[in-house]
Amino acid sequence: MKRLTMIGAMLALLLGPGAAWAANFTVTSIEDTDGPTCGDPCTLRQAINAANASLGADTINFSVSGTITL
Repeated sequence: MKRLTMIGAMLALLLGPGAAWAANFTVTSIEDTDGPTCGDPCTLRQAINAANASLGADTINFSVSGTITL
């Protein structure tokens, strides 16, 4: 068990910070604003950009209803 923990720590160092964990982004606006980050508010385009810049299998959630036109 100790050996697996050490291997995991070494992989995390090699891959960089946050590489081993997926990120969650939540869309909070139906507007079409572009940008590299998903802040407050967060549009679908911003969430996609942030997920594309992040390593791992990210998740985009929606806390808004309505039609999003890109």
